[in-house]
Amino acid sequence: MRIFGICLIKNEEDIIAYSLERQSEWADKIFVYDNGSTDNTWAIVNKLAEENPKIVPYKSEAKPFRDGLRAEVFNEYRGLASAGDWWCIRCDPDEFYIDDPRDFLPNVSKWYQIVLSLHYEYQLCEEDLSKLDYDSIGVTEAINSLHFYNKKVTSETRFIRHRNKLVWNSSEGFPRHKGVAAKTKIRLKHYQYRSPQQIVQRIEIRRKAREDGHKYFGKDMVESWEELVPSYDDCVKESEDMKFTILKDPNEEKISRRILRLLLHRIGILP
Repeated sequence: MRIFGICLIKNEEDIIAYSLERQSEWADKIFVYDNGSTDNTWAIVNKLAEENPKIVPYKSEAKPFRDGLRAEVFNEYRGLASAGDWWCIRCDPDEFYIDDPRDFLPNVSKWYQIVLSLHYEYQLCEEDLSKLDYDSIGVTEAINSLHFYNKKVTSETRFIRHRNKLVWNSSEGFPRHKGVAAKTKIRLKHYQYRSPQQIVQRIEIRRKAREDGHKYFGKDMVESWEELVPSYDDCVKESEDMKFTILKDPNEEKISRRILRLLLHRIGILP
């Protein structure tokens, strides 16, 4: 079993080196598509690739953002994958797995084709702002200082089992008939808001994407970055035993639909 990651990035110079190093601990290859960074992100990626053969720079091209850009990477490198391999179709630089994919994925039943995440959205909180000088510290210290996560635990598709008949067009955010999700979800920590400077930059990138036609970045459309910084009282504190509080299962599917799709994939009508 091999794991291939698709990493779509833009202006992530604060975290990209740390992220790719961590991802390469469990991925066999990470294909990086830079969506027109204007900072040192792409230079950092290429430097890392010289030292780490698992990191593969795909290209740097400024296109209007859409999730289907990842399909370009999949179709470029899909020939490297075989039955039994997995694709991390969103190998985002601000996500770090609690459960090691190398241990998790081999235990997914052959009946299932996709693995969903449980996203613990770690937050830079109001009380954190006075504790650190964010102008002088690195990203490792910044994210390691965050111990509270959002009360709303989200879930998204992260891993898809490779099949030769899988179709993914660039107009689609996910592969067509991507599969049935395993009941057990893989846990990750998401640091989308990790310092004042990074939050400001994120707001600007998302605003530009909205202007270019992408319509799914409503949460980041705020007047001031402070609006995205909650207090401890609005969050959940992580526990030392890593037993995270799950407040609601965000991806529950009707049993009848689930059984039908399981059968259609199993007998080959769906890929």
